[in-house]
Amino acid sequence: MWGFLLFAAVWLICHPYQGIAGDAILYTVQALRHLHPERYATDVFFLGVSQDDYTLFSPLYASLIDLLGLGKAALTLAFFGALLWCYGAWRFAKQWPDTWSRSLFLFFLAVMPVTFGGYGILSAAEPFPAPRVWANALTLLACALWLEKKPYLAGLSWLAAMLLHPLMALAGLAFVLFQAFRFKRDWLYAVLGGVALTLLLAVLQAPLFGRLFQMMGPEWFDLVYQRTSLFMFPSRWRFADYGAMAFHMTVLAWAAWSGRRERLGRVFAAAGLVGLSGWLLALIGGDWLHSVLILQVQPWRLLWLSYVVGWGAAAYLAVRHWNASRPLVLALALAWLSHEEGGVALLWLALLIWHWRENLRPFHMWLVEGALLLGLAAELYSAWSEFMLSLQALDGPDDKVVWDRLYYGFRLSLPPRGEPMGMLLLAPVAVWLWQKSRALALGLFLPLGLLLLSDWDSHLDAGKLLRPETYAIQQEGFWGSSPFNRLVPLDAEIYWPEGLEMTWVGMGRSSYYSLHQSAGLVFSEVQAKEIYRRYLAMKPLGGRDQFFKLLTLEDRLKLMGSAVPLGTLDGLKQACHAEPMLDYVVLANHYPAWAKASWYAPFLPGGAHLYSCDSFRIHTTG
Repeated sequence: MWGFLLFAAVWLICHPYQGIAGDAILYTVQALRHLHPERYATDVFFLGVSQDDYTLFSPLYASLIDLLGLGKAALTLAFFGALLWCYGAWRFAKQWPDTWSRSLFLFFLAVMPVTFGGYGILSAAEPFPAPRVWANALTLLACALWLEKKPYLAGLSWLAAMLLHPLMALAGLAFVLFQAFRFKRDWLYAVLGGVALTLLLAVLQAPLFGRLFQMMGPEWFDLVYQRTSLFMFPSRWRFADYGAMAFHMTVLAWAAWSGRRERLGRVFAAAGLVGLSGWLLALIGGDWLHSVLILQVQPWRLLWLSYVVGWGAAAYLAVRHWNASRPLVLALALAWLSHEEGGVALLWLALLIWHWRENLRPFHMWLVEGALLLGLAAELYSAWSEFMLSLQALDGPDDKVVWDRLYYGFRLSLPPRGEPMGMLLLAPVAVWLWQKSRALALGLFLPLGLLLLSDWDSHLDAGKLLRPETYAIQQEGFWGSSPFNRLVPLDAEIYWPEGLEMTWVGMGRSSYYSLHQSAGLVFSEVQAKEIYRRYLAMKPLGGRDQFFKLLTLEDRLKLMGSAVPLGTLDGLKQACHAEPMLDYVVLANHYPAWAKASWYAPFLPGGAHLYSCDSFRIHTTG
């Protein structure tokens, strides 16, 4: 149990609470809708089918909000979801044969990124209130229980994961099928029977299965492709995304071959097949055939389990070859630090050299080791450079406490370097000190660990990192603090450019449109078309919402360097005249002659100003 507590502590330190951010805002509004349906009755996000139709997370979240309030409920779900994730991973890691490989596996999971999909869009475990971390934790626990020969408990755990997030839980079912598969006649009949039953249900247009042969229409597919192609369509993934995938698949295949006479070898093989089959199914069924079912199931998500077990394979190989071959361990270390830049090619080269090592002289092996050490030194220098850039990015007076700047620079550093590199360098020192003097190690690292853990849910407020949604959920009854709510009816249609969180959480009202509300367009053709129609109408107001097509990193950098008009008076008039159902618009730009109210708060730089579309329709012409 001490090992679990240590792993959980390190994981929490490396994954601080992010507040209601990213997809958490979508699940939060779904929960709020259960409590206050009248406030979100007209929201375009709930037009057609939404994620809320496939999870029990929202009603559970709503009950917790009703009991604790929004801020405490979100924090509670994120914290206990993180603990459950750590427990599931720790229980799964107990399958590793020795203490060193098990400990190294958990260390990698704690400090290294486990992101997957195009642009690393998703993470295997996210420190904010969302069902994925719960479903993934229960799935890992189900896999562990299956390997421990407790099938009934495994089934219950997997069923709970399915009720929270079926797309992520499918990875557990696929893992069990691949791990248990044997080349026997009974298994062949079972597989063929399963395929035949699936095809029959699809032909008979059974619920869900009937979508397998249903192709997305050109207009719907085009909208889905524009908004999601960079992460949902494998044919559009970046080189870095395939670099990460190649790394994990390589180490899984290598570990499966190395452990082919051990039970763990089948675990590695099954995990690799899970991700590969999901990726291939998404590529063929989604990218090429446009199957509605495949696009909605998004089987590329199965990669999360492959990436998690991939770090376990890396740990297994590092311990196995620690004494036998230093070049292989160095190549493995360099590959995992540079996997997004194609570092896995170095691992393939090292494996080839190791295979022919008997034909090489010691001098040649020394050259290989020297080259790998230079590569690791380059990675260390890159991490240091990024850390110094993080320090320079911090605003504040010149006399700011040095330790504060170092700490916030550490927090701001991005994986796979920065913060993970610091932890990788610190870990051997901690282990060495623990072996020399446990009292000294505890005296040094225990206070430091407690300090970092105490900051788990508050560091966003430091170093100018305050998020509007984080500030909002710290005040219960926040809806009453908005001066706009005295003027805006509950059923009003509001558009707040780049202010979705403030509309949903800050005002407790429906949002007329935002790009974030298009998250469910793959599930509903009606919603996809309506979202696009509103996009065209709101485009004159500028800002991020004027770009329906998902932007690459290069596109966003170009956008940051150019002036993007936001909320001009002419654009405001155009939007109000184009959309008769739009009631109010909230802008950062202040036009005193038209503003109905203004809201000034620390999280609203320059303030926010409320405009009534009826005023423009009455006093102006189109």
